[in-house]
Amino acid sequence: MKRVTIEELARMPPREALTRRFDERNLIAFGQYSMFFSGLLGAAITLAFQSSSVIRIAPIAGTLIVTIITAAVAGTMLMPDAMIRRRHFFVRPARAAERHASWWIVAALIAQFIPSLFIIHDRRWAIVAIVMPMAALLFRFHPRQLALLHGLFVALSLAMMFVLPINPGMALKLPIAVIVLNAAMLFVNASQTRVARRQLELDIAAEHADAREQVRMRDELHSARDLQLSMLPSSAPQLDWLELAGVSRPATEVGGDYYDFIPLDSGVAVICADVAGHGLGSGIVLASLRTGLAMVRELLVDPAAALERLDVAIRATGRRMLVTTAIVVAQPEPPRITIANAGHPPLIVRRTDGTIESVELFALPLGVNVAREIPRRSISLAPGDAFVLYTDGVTESRNAAGEEYGTDRLLTIIRTSDSSATAMRDAIVADVDRFRGDAAQSDDVTVVVALVTR
Repeated sequence: MKRVTIEELARMPPREALTRRFDERNLIAFGQYSMFFSGLLGAAITLAFQSSSVIRIAPIAGTLIVTIITAAVAGTMLMPDAMIRRRHFFVRPARAAERHASWWIVAALIAQFIPSLFIIHDRRWAIVAIVMPMAALLFRFHPRQLALLHGLFVALSLAMMFVLPINPGMALKLPIAVIVLNAAMLFVNASQTRVARRQLELDIAAEHADAREQVRMRDELHSARDLQLSMLPSSAPQLDWLELAGVSRPATEVGGDYYDFIPLDSGVAVICADVAGHGLGSGIVLASLRTGLAMVRELLVDPAAALERLDVAIRATGRRMLVTTAIVVAQPEPPRITIANAGHPPLIVRRTDGTIESVELFALPLGVNVAREIPRRSISLAPGDAFVLYTDGVTESRNAAGEEYGTDRLLTIIRTSDSSATAMRDAIVADVDRFRGDAAQSDDVTVVVALVTR
């Protein structure tokens, strides 16, 4: 049967969900019953050959074929769409029958019951009239379906008394026995179905509540993700002396990485930050960080002073979360950068001759309630030089074997990519993806590249 999604389950009426659950259970029971019944028919064919009763083989074989076909259709109804080939022989009848699967099973049982009465020769056909009503206990049908099924069992069994011979002494006892047996099985089956229905109603109510909660949480996470992505720059500033490119790929719905480009009167500030962990808590801290950046915009010419002020804003959120942050202020004349770092991975500077410099400034992340001084450093650049900011989700990415991407691979890509800031950014992300392979992304990945053009 078609597998329902969380959204469909949350919106599905309880009555429809209950019918679907009973249908699935009845299809499984019908498959088990058909396997057992097919075994009996196979044994009957063997006995017919041994007793030279070849004339009886045809009805037994016909009943066996009907049983196999109905079991195959039932099995196809249980298969999800992804597992069924388009040209599967039983797809069309299965899809046509699954809307009323329980009614279809009732019809299949009657279709097997009728020829079974003729298979057992002499006066032993009454065995079928007794066994089949008891086999109906395997299923959980609606009261109307149960009444119809057992009513037909009684009617067909009584009709057989006029077709096949019966012991005169059983002429009165057999009809009474058939009626009483079917009435008893009807009562037992209806009682079992009533109990199962109550339990299923409780289970379905709990599942629906859980599905609605999952849908609500997922929608909220999607909204939070959209909000976080809206905090990232939609495009980099277009400068005639510096090309900028950045990307952030969260590992979950709401990531903990952040980057931004803030134009200044004397240049541009490039920010890269990483909140420890990810999720809604990280999103809240990132929102505070972005708000804090707007408040300290006039201090960004001195990135260390700006980070010290941001530290106060982060700690004011009341959340014990650490934020590694690097701010690089780039100035055009002469090309020069000033970097301040609070626990963030080192800034990487690549010169035009391929020389790589890793700028390491040691300080505690923002959010640590400890008195400290944020370190800063100034570096001169030349046309063709580039610098790269990244989060630890890059170097700590792991492949299926558990190996880390590491800093050496990152430096190699930076050294060999010299066409543009965008090309270098894309090359880094593509190399990380290639290294990780089929392994899941375990942390947010953020890369920011700046290339001096003149």
